[in-house]
Amino acid sequence: MKSDARVRYTKMRIKEAFLEKLREKPVNKITVKELCDMAEINRATFYSHYSDPFDLLEQLEKEELEKMEVMLDESVEKSGNILLTVLRGMESPGNVNNVLASPNADPEYAARISDLFYSRYGRRVPGYCRV
Repeated sequence: MKSDARVRYTKMRIKEAFLEKLREKPVNKITVKELCDMAEINRATFYSHYSDPFDLLEQLEKEELEKMEVMLDESVEKSGNILLTVLRGMESPGNVNNVLASPNADPEYAARISDLFYSRYGRRVPGYCRV
């Protein structure tokens, strides 16, 4: 089911606000109020999409991992060029995956990225490995 443009725009604004706050502080210090203020929405709108910032984090991680899986599937079909694109993109400080893998977010997310690469290529992503 496709969501209408207003819903997509609202979710995009919430995610942008969340990622900006996540660059500044840990997820457990981010409030719904500050996200709503930054995204210029009311609390009811936030709660119609997410139960709390942790739910937002979980949904964002899931979306990003699904995108990465699609890109990795394409890289197998297209001789690895997309794999290099994924890896180079992850090096960018502003990359969503870098923010989600930061100490402010989910400490297990980076390991899940590495596990995904390992399951496909038998190699882990440097800097994203489980310790």
